[in-house]
Amino acid sequence: MTDNNKDVENKKVYTVGEVAEKLRVHPQTVRNLIHNRKMEAVKIGNEFRIFKEDYERFVKRNSTNF
Repeated sequence: MTDNNKDVENKKVYTVGEVAEKLRVHPQTVRNLIHNRKMEAVKIGNEFRIFKEDYERFVKRNSTNF
């Protein structure tokens, strides 16, 4: 096992459904964000997984500061 594999194994990963719940949107909205390359994800089989770091980066990039 390489060091890169160990890094991936220790990262928190969300499903599309989990991200949708966090953002309070429909899962299809999350899939659309992924397909439009606005949110990073990895595809495993027929499903996407979103690393916690990528989710947090998306939220930070899209947050408004009033």
